[in-house]
Amino acid sequence: MARVRETKSKLRQQNKRTSWTRFYLPRGQDWPTWPAGHSDAHIGPLAAVPGRQKVWLGRKVDDPEQAALIILWESAEALQAFQNSPACGEFLQGLPENHFQGSLDSRGLLWSPSTDGAGDASSSRTPARFVSFQWNSGYQFEEDLQGRMTITILAIPYTGDTIPNSWSSTIYNTFSQFLPRGCEDLRVQWPDSRMHFWTAWAWVDTELSQQQVAAGKESGQALLCEFRRWNGYHGATPELEETLAKSPQARESWAQTVAKVTPPVTAWDQERWDIRLAPQFIKPEQEEEEQEDEEEVDEEYERNMKEFLEQLD
Repeated sequence: MARVRETKSKLRQQNKRTSWTRFYLPRGQDWPTWPAGHSDAHIGPLAAVPGRQKVWLGRKVDDPEQAALIILWESAEALQAFQNSPACGEFLQGLPENHFQGSLDSRGLLWSPSTDGAGDASSSRTPARFVSFQWNSGYQFEEDLQGRMTITILAIPYTGDTIPNSWSSTIYNTFSQFLPRGCEDLRVQWPDSRMHFWTAWAWVDTELSQQQVAAGKESGQALLCEFRRWNGYHGATPELEETLAKSPQARESWAQTVAKVTPPVTAWDQERWDIRLAPQFIKPEQEEEEQEDEEEVDEEYERNMKEFLEQLD
């Protein structure tokens, strides 16, 4: 019975998607600006979207004006339904990317320019604005993306056929106990049994790779990403990550590890993000109900204490 529940949980997780939509967010502005009329000022048109579970906002550490709105979806179908809905157009209009259109080449492996042009309402609705991740982790890593996160992106040739399991297994095994040079002291605190709390793998949905092949290229590229959380658990702190980011030795150790899986890996990149969860929106009537519940609990507590004190007398 326990195995059946575990299998169902894994299938639900594999069907989930996490979308990242990159946009320009000036320093000093905490959240996107949505048109008036949305009850939730943080997530705007996402508030009533079916299948939307959690929303985070991320800023790229090395370029904080590059931001991303990160959404956990209950299924790939829920994400696709949103992309085809009128709410998606309003959503993307609130996430401008035109401020960094001139530096598309510097986006890195994970981000592609829209195929239809630059930044108008129609082109912004192309799937290129949504980098969608399918998780390969059984420990609900995707539920808690807060704090400092590093993403290591590995490019693998894609011709339209299924990527061999031997390739992904080789990559997983090579990175399973890898620690960048400079944090070897974490080895004791991160044995094999705990690494899944620190790291997780996700494939970028194959739709973009299929588009590359359909566009006439001999092969596209599949992207496999390793996520690492630096939230302070067992010594993996943001301060340590900052130190490693400035260390040529740490960067070299990453390159040496990638070299062990080249091929099939043909290119790699790494990004650093600070991520926070959108505040929970509480409707005014819900807030009043919670306050009434708290008052009822307080009154009951006072009655019980009064009875207890009378018994002592």
